[in-house]
This record gives sequence, C-alpha cells and structure tokens, in this order.
Amino acid sequence: MIKKSIEIALRPENLKFQKERGILNCVLHPFYFTNIEATEYAAKNYYEDLAKDKGNEILALFHKYIKNDGLAKFRVYEFRRELLEELIRNIINYSNYRNESAVEDYRNGKKTINDFINLLINNGILEVTHVTQKQLTRYNMPFLYRNYFGAKNPNIRY
Repeated sequence: MIKKSIEIALRPENLKFQKERGILNCVLHPFYFTNIEATEYAAKNYYEDLAKDKGNEILALFHKYIKNDGLAKFRVYEFRRELLEELIRNIINYSNYRNESAVEDYRNGKKTINDFINLLINNGILEVTHVTQKQLTRYNMPFLYRNYFGAKNPNIRY
C-alpha cells in the first residue's frame, strides 16, 4: 500500500497539487495512503493472497460473484443473515461455478452455509454485529474491502 501511495503521490498532477497547497514538506500526505486507488490495490493484493491459502479457495468466488456475477442487491457492505445466506446459496449453486472444486464440498453437504460464514468471519472479510434490541445479526464488510468488492450502502432499516 505504501509503494502504491508513493507512486500516486509522485504523479505530475499530484506534485503540482502538493506544490499549490504547500504540502511538499511532508514525507507522504495522508491523502495518498487513504486514496481509493491505494486502498483498493492493498485490498486486492491482501484478498488474493488470502484466497490462495488452502481451504480459502472459495473466497475468490465470493469476490467474483459479488463484484461481477451477482445481483445488485448483493453489492452491499452490510448484510442481514437472511441476505447473506441467500448470497452464499447463490454462489454455491451458480451455474458458472459448477466445475469449481471450491464449491464441491458445499454442494455435496460436507460443508454448510455456517462453515462459509465462519470462513468469511475468521478471515476478516465480514465482521459480526449483534443488534440486541431487535435480536438480529448484521454482517459488515470492513472499509478496506468495500471498494474492492464494489459494495454500496445497503439502506437497511432496523
């Protein structure tokens, strides 16, 4: 992320911006390491590395489905349990993923939807928030991953 942030900061248009604002004297202005391009680059590298680990192969399909193949209602950064379970069932049963070995254990019943949810939580892809007043569970995508997944505001009312 730092390497990408420095690359962004050294672009001619950004050097001009820094000079105009008088911020050339700082090592790396916070704007560059909080930049969407830099955070998406870091999220992509980190996530792809996670998805390569043994047992995590389905994470690549989780991202691909949300970002490219799934319905717009799944491109959100906050899920109620029902919506998350529907998303996971769609990933497992999606016809384009029929030949993917990563979904095989879920299709044949060796692994469950709860196993998938726990995989997402244990790898930091989703965070669990319990809303006790309404007695429901929300699953939130950390800020790091929101742009990488193309996730938008869910407009959920509690």
